[in-house]
Parts: sequence; C-alpha cells; structure tokens
Amino acid sequence: MSAGRCQPLTHTHSHSVSFSPSSLVQVAVYEDPHYPTFVFHTSAGRSSCLYEENTARRTLPLIAVAQSPLTDTIPTETAIYTLVVTNGAETKEAGDYELFTDLASNEDGLHLSVNGMPFTDVMRYLAFPYGTTQVC
Repeated sequence: MSAGRCQPLTHTHSHSVSFSPSSLVQVAVYEDPHYPTFVFHTSAGRSSCLYEENTARRTLPLIAVAQSPLTDTIPTETAIYTLVVTNGAETKEAGDYELFTDLASNEDGLHLSVNGMPFTDVMRYLAFPYGTTQVC
C-alpha cells in the first residue's frame, strides 16, 4: 500500500532511535484506513546501516577493476589486476572499510597478493577520507 492512500495521524508523538552518533532518520507515520496498523514512510535522513530510500549513505565503498589481463590467462601464469577502492559516502565523511576475500571458496589454491604481499588477512582502511582512492 502506498503511503499516499493512508491518512496522516491526527496526533503526534516523537521518538528517536540512533544506531550510531551520526545517523539520523525522519519517518512519517500514517494509519492504514482499512487495517488497524501503521504505515511508516522514511522521508529523509542519513545512515550507515543498509541503504534506506530517501536517506544519504554515510558509507559507500566503491571498488572497480582499473586494469586486467587483455587475454585469457593460462592457469600456471600470473594474472595481474589493478583494483581501485574509493570512499564514495554521500555524506562526504570518512569511514572505516575492509577489503577481504573468502578463503574458504578458494578450493583450488589460487595465490592472491596485494602490492606483492600475500592477501590472506583483512585489509583495513580506517578513517578513510571521503573521495580518497586507494589503488591496489
């Protein structure tokens, strides 16, 4: 049901819940005319939780392949990919990000490395500034 078909409540009550100090969400509450339930509509805000329509993303990690092998690679040869990691937060703030691989899914023993070092642990980007790009 669309919030446009519901009637706004005739009385108001405000309650704030925040999961982090910088998260803020504005929600309009409507009463469904056919069922004795409420309908919630997020009208604005910012959050580091999963994206909610009409809010700004406080965290938005972006990863892209900037360079890859031009042809198929034989399994015994090295394939080099250049990855670009960017903080694209819509609120333009620094964020904490992690780059990792699921080693359990590497059943055939592919050797992974980043900048020449074995990639077997989590790479942490702490307080990674907005708009910053890291090439690896």
